[in-house]
Amino acid sequence: MVRPRAAFDLAYYPLDVTAAYYEIDWREPGEFAVVYHEDVRGVTGGWTRAWHRHDGHTFDGRPVRDHVHPPPDAGDPTPHEHADHAYDVLRDVETSTLRWIKRHPLHERQE
Repeated sequence: MVRPRAAFDLAYYPLDVTAAYYEIDWREPGEFAVVYHEDVRGVTGGWTRAWHRHDGHTFDGRPVRDHVHPPPDAGDPTPHEHADHAYDVLRDVETSTLRWIKRHPLHERQE
């Protein structure tokens, strides 16, 4: 399977971020994975967050279809209700990612 990758312009990032991109996997019937990843100088594994809709995860013993894997390492899933339409999901992901970029903690290192 090939996952499209969309790279970000690094001009918006602190100097220690050497790559930033989305990997997107969209399947029928409405299952998806959108992964945001940053390669960060000096940080093994970088920084990753993922938004998913698929079966197979549980939270507090209950099945969770819509969920996020939180940063910094896209760890254990937490429930998160996603929109129904792909464009709305991607808009939510973009809004969340742009908020993260704007307040990126590594910006303080450059000042």
